[in-house]
Amino acid sequence: MFIDEKDTCLLVEMALPRLPFLGVDDEFLTFDDLEQLKSKDDSPAAPAKHTPPEQWYARISAPLYESLVEVGHKQVFAALRIVAFHDRDDSPWGKATAELHDWVLAPEDADRSRPREAAAVAVLLATLYGEDGRFFLPATAA
Repeated sequence: MFIDEKDTCLLVEMALPRLPFLGVDDEFLTFDDLEQLKSKDDSPAAPAKHTPPEQWYARISAPLYESLVEVGHKQVFAALRIVAFHDRDDSPWGKATAELHDWVLAPEDADRSRPREAAAVAVLLATLYGEDGRFFLPATAA
């Protein structure tokens, strides 16, 4: 399976409601919102240009950071690798590792059911804190 910008944005969208200790800048738009704005931008009467969906980003206020952290596709993709490719039987990320591993390695023509919110939480925490993000898992009620 190919993980694209829509997939990584979806993981962030799914995780944010489960992480009440994170704050999100009002400018964060879902991938679908960005696609709708792009279609409006493509119309002849469109004066303003918005961020292309492929360049989505979120500015997040997180504990232990003095300023907002900007995350996007590249950061979330790197974090997905951190979580998905641990040892399935002994992962500090719990069941998220096996679930994300199966999701990432699913054949192109497979049913692309999305991972559970708990797996998305693990990816967002890894995005923000790297391997140390796993220490926030007990606080997430995941």
